[in-house]
Amino acid sequence: MLAWQGEDRVYGWVFNPLATWWNRVVEKKTVPETNGDRLTLAGLKPGAYRLQWWDTRAGTVEKETGVTLSSPTQPLSLPAYLADLAFKLVAAEGTSPAK
Repeated sequence: MLAWQGEDRVYGWVFNPLATWWNRVVEKKTVPETNGDRLTLAGLKPGAYRLQWWDTRAGTVEKETGVTLSSPTQPLSLPAYLADLAFKLVAAEGTSPAK
């Protein structure tokens, strides 16, 4: 995973290490879908956030939901994905995370 994080936001990219160009194009391997992965976010202030999951190929938001972080270290369940996905977690508009 690669990510940029501030105290009230995270922009990230998660990738399946089996879904390389070499494996998929040259070796013609079928890459299994990744499902059930969890990511632990640390250092964010508790509060209300907006979470978007992005399709990196289409450049579109696949799913958007509200998330309430109750502690500075909180696990986040990732949706199923094949090669990669991006996410954006930002403080909900009109709210400010707890100080």
